[in-house]
Amino acid sequence: MSILNTIKQAVNSLLPGKANPYAQTMEAAYQEFKQKKKYYWDTKANESEVFTTMIIPLSDKAKVAFIQTAVEQIALLNSNRISWSSEDKDVVLSALYENFMRHILKMRLVLHNEDIISILQHFINHRRHQHSKSLMHWPTAQLVSQVEKQLKTRPASPQLLQSLNALSTQLNNDRDYYEVKEKSRVIEKINLLIHNSTNEVGAVKPTWFTGSDEFADLANHYLPMQFSRFTLF
Repeated sequence: MSILNTIKQAVNSLLPGKANPYAQTMEAAYQEFKQKKKYYWDTKANESEVFTTMIIPLSDKAKVAFIQTAVEQIALLNSNRISWSSEDKDVVLSALYENFMRHILKMRLVLHNEDIISILQHFINHRRHQHSKSLMHWPTAQLVSQVEKQLKTRPASPQLLQSLNALSTQLNNDRDYYEVKEKSRVIEKINLLIHNSTNEVGAVKPTWFTGSDEFADLANHYLPMQFSRFTLF
């Protein structure tokens, strides 16, 4: 069966009420991957006919639903995994879900507050790897960049601010040293978003100095107590 015929058959997977509405779509992506004979770590979403034909045309709401499904499926497919062979279908499917999800988050989207909250909750509630709770294994940085773009044209709801604060807190409490520098940048971005959304334009955001040296100890000593929650480590 040709890839185009497989794609046409995958349209049926978008009907509501199924446990995984994108199962057949991703099966088509897997068959396309097998025909191209590439390694799963070398796949690019924009080079996939399934992605450009079946995923890109989706509405932004449907793209959010795909991201939610991708997180759930990646967590499920990676559960208790001990090998990462390109011959393993589940490994390839997990990689395809992730590539598609990451590409979507780079696109120009219109995300409502509840959309962002839902994606954040999926990142928090699902582990990409069983051995680590780190949220940096998910495309958290890309999502926060999306939030920055979205909040340029509208205010954040109290619920979104609460979710962003929960994300910042969880990242702060994360003692997994995976992508430490990137995590620091993400936390600072989140805290800046919260500050800009809860203060007047031009208000100065206090900065908590990381590390443990004489300068950091002295500077942090003079910060108001309410800002101590912005500690990065």
